[in-house]
Amino acid sequence: MEYRPIDIARKLNISTSTLRVYEDMEIIPPVKRTDSGYRVFTQVHLDYFTCIRTMIKGYSLAFTGDLLKEYMKGNKDKALWMITKSQADLYNEKIRLERVGINLLENLNDKSKNLKEDKNKLMTINEISKITDVKITTIRHWANIGLIESARGEGSNYRLFKEDQIKEILIIHALKYSLKMKYNYYNMEILKKELNNFKYNESNTRDLIENINLYLDKVNLETIKSISAFYELIIKE
Repeated sequence: MEYRPIDIARKLNISTSTLRVYEDMEIIPPVKRTDSGYRVFTQVHLDYFTCIRTMIKGYSLAFTGDLLKEYMKGNKDKALWMITKSQADLYNEKIRLERVGINLLENLNDKSKNLKEDKNKLMTINEISKITDVKITTIRHWANIGLIESARGEGSNYRLFKEDQIKEILIIHALKYSLKMKYNYYNMEILKKELNNFKYNESNTRDLIENINLYLDKVNLETIKSISAFYELIIKE
């Protein structure tokens, strides 16, 4: 069966320009054109578009595109291992965020020796990353955009952070995921506003942790649906 772009766009409730984006990304099979230059899609293309629309709810468009490109090259097993790695990364992020939540509560109750604050003590980015379980690249990015302050060591260009910033870094990291649950997205302006308004107490901290868990559960479900969509594409071919 053949389809016009508008036919598929209506079926999937998207615009024809979105279809062109996917075609330009080369994440669908080549499309035939009529003598007049009009694109003609087939059932195979509809299957790919359907798969893409489901997968981007659980994965990024970039990841989905890379996956489908590998599959179209005949590297089905490599594509499947890409999914497996992504699921492992999600699980590891869940474990890391659970530790962030524990650290926030322990810091609040002053039970953690690691998080007792000495305002005069300076720490390297490696040290503060190890204590907070927040990635070095993430902390460096926040410092670069001015979300957190950092100093430079004497005679070196290494970033140094005050020990009392541990709490701030933990809260920012937790807020980022909490905002994704509340608004389905976040940007730095929203994050800064939420950070300024956040009151660090047990009730708010537990709400943060709950939102993080809800967000991760939601992402996990969407990725499972994405895997199912990719499997459906495979068995149809």
